[in-house]
Amino acid sequence: MPNHDAGFKKIFSQPEAIEKLIRGFVSHEWVEKIDFSTLRLLPTEKISNRLDKRFHDIVWRVNVAHSEMLVCLMMEFQSTPNRYMPQRMMTYVGLLMEHLRETKQMIDTDSGKLFPPILPFVLYSGQQPWNYSCEVSDLIYEMDPALSRFSPRMEFFLLQMKDLQEEDLAEMSPENFVAALFRVEHARTEGVILERAIELHALVRQAPTAETLLPAIGAWFDGVFRTTLTSRGVDAARIPRFENLEGEQTMLAETLGYILDERHEKGLQEGLQKGEARGIAKGREEGREEGEARGIAKGREEGREEGREEGREEGREEGLRLGALSSLLKLVEMKFGAIEDADKERLAQFARDQITHALSRILTATTLEEIF
Repeated sequence: MPNHDAGFKKIFSQPEAIEKLIRGFVSHEWVEKIDFSTLRLLPTEKISNRLDKRFHDIVWRVNVAHSEMLVCLMMEFQSTPNRYMPQRMMTYVGLLMEHLRETKQMIDTDSGKLFPPILPFVLYSGQQPWNYSCEVSDLIYEMDPALSRFSPRMEFFLLQMKDLQEEDLAEMSPENFVAALFRVEHARTEGVILERAIELHALVRQAPTAETLLPAIGAWFDGVFRTTLTSRGVDAARIPRFENLEGEQTMLAETLGYILDERHEKGLQEGLQKGEARGIAKGREEGREEGEARGIAKGREEGREEGREEGREEGREEGLRLGALSSLLKLVEMKFGAIEDADKERLAQFARDQITHALSRILTATTLEEIF
């Protein structure tokens, strides 16, 4: 299983995390009847040796408020779509039911002992759309309706993180750190990841189970941040690993500073090379034209030399401006996300001193307009 999913297992093995997930993302009336203070994690190795091999299975049991009735929550984490997930979840539910019967965790009724309700829950973190059915009967060929009525029927609850709306998550985040965690997952730029991670860290520190939640979320965050940066060509050796988020502001700032320095230097060198090449070409052309106009060899030579020097100076100045502009654009997108082409064009018209002024304001600016 990818480290990303392993991180989710650590997080949702905490009762407060599973409560926030169910309360925030399962919109059913029965959720309000649950007494989440009775949450108890069932060890999968005691359910089945086969189930224990599924490293990312989590099974919770919880009581309905003011009663002995149980509800079981079976969690599965997926980062890729799986057409046969309904069959897999049906197998797990069957193994869980066998365990509940053997351990006498049944519900007494007038008609005898019954199994408690079970919610099979799949949390999908991938970017590819999940286009498969969640119903196991859809995997069975229908030869005849009279025969199909005997086919098994069971559906699992699917939560696709990529389909969650950013506006809804932002509204939920102050009261639900799982929503804040999903917002980090949605972030696509280094600056937004950092900003949302700091918000998440502040929320988790207020949780009653912060001592165990912080290391779990830190392990997950390390995977998210590392994957994002390495996919953009950053040397993995320069990306710090985190056991928890205690020092994330300093460590991430250092990492981002390294990235920006590297990009600034690269942009500067590219700008210098392009600017100097254009300047030399322009100088040669101007020198040649001026020399020809004077009609004398000395004038031509002096013109060429003067043109070269002016061209080099112009190229260096343009290179420095382009390098600084490249850094400014990167910082703006890290701070505010993707910006309109019209705003990029406005920034591209900045002189070097205007760019320097904008760079000095980027850290404290709260809106894009503040740097213009």
